[in-house]
Amino acid sequence: MGSWRSMLWSSLIVVAIVLVWWAMVAMPDRVPERTVDVRQQTATTERETGRDIVEAVGLSGEWRATHAQLRTDGTDKTWHVTFGTPQGRHLSLDQRLLGPEGERAGLVPWAEGKTGTGEYQGEIEADGRTWRTTLRPDPERRGAVLLDAPDDSAVVVSGDASEDELRALVEALRFDGAPRAQSSASASD
Repeated sequence: MGSWRSMLWSSLIVVAIVLVWWAMVAMPDRVPERTVDVRQQTATTERETGRDIVEAVGLSGEWRATHAQLRTDGTDKTWHVTFGTPQGRHLSLDQRLLGPEGERAGLVPWAEGKTGTGEYQGEIEADGRTWRTTLRPDPERRGAVLLDAPDDSAVVVSGDASEDELRALVEALRFDGAPRAQSSASASD
């Protein structure tokens, strides 16, 4: 049988091993946010759907795309991207692609569902299009809505970012191609 002295030494050795293990394990101050290659995801989605997908072009390196997904809702599809902003806030980009039998009347309730019961704040002119902006004060969430986006779609940008960050993202948005009617006319020039 062991003595209290050997029990004490065994305990100290176990504590020392645990401390060495604990010191070797990485302990970051915060977990880094996952990022996705949104350009690759956008190209894949355009190939899958055969439609023009909105893409943020020219944002600074402080912007991070953290999630990208194509969701199906009946015959309609929704392209969704979540961005982390330079100020540490989030903005979601959602593009609703109407299916073959899709009704444009359904785009307004969909957009309102994305922006909540926000009050009209004004407009943003970007890339030759007029976006309607909203603010929901409690909690503070901003939104920008484009109901007449190319290729039978609507786009909503919403989140808890500042007005300047919302404007920066909206102004960076581009559609890969022009609306179908315009692209065929420009090809014949």
